[in-house]
Amino acid sequence: MATITSNLASARGNTQRGRNVYLVQNELDFAVTTVDPSDADVVQMMTIPAGTAVLAAGVEVMTAVAGAGSDCTIDLGFSSIDADGWVDGFDLDAASAGDYASQAASVATEFKGLPAVLTAADTLDLTFAGTDAGIASGKVRVFALCMDISDTGDMSADEVDRDTLA
Repeated sequence: MATITSNLASARGNTQRGRNVYLVQNELDFAVTTVDPSDADVVQMMTIPAGTAVLAAGVEVMTAVAGAGSDCTIDLGFSSIDADGWVDGFDLDAASAGDYASQAASVATEFKGLPAVLTAADTLDLTFAGTDAGIASGKVRVFALCMDISDTGDMSADEVDRDTLA
């Protein structure tokens, strides 16, 4: 089993003091990155920093894969929490462009519909399985809805004693 890190991207969001949900995504092009499902390859797609709540994550097929034969599935999850927490057993070789990996079953059993809260930085990974030797072409997009839940710091106003400045 190989862990492929050449496609890894870091999560980045907004910088305002009030926090909003933000989308991070990364694309995996199989013509550029060699993946072998029969070897249970893992492709690290993005780093998520500590103090982040991941509200949802998934996979979209951008271009149908070729060369995957008829036995290739993917899981999506965190390397240290649950490797198939967001997507479990998506049939990649049967998918067409525009298909999304179903999250309903895995979210219901793994995260119980709640966000995954990261206390330490982690990677969101695609894990491949199957008997096929390799994927020749195609593209998938991995996405995650995240929110920074780290401490916002002291938000109280600073006051100035103008009499002592004179």
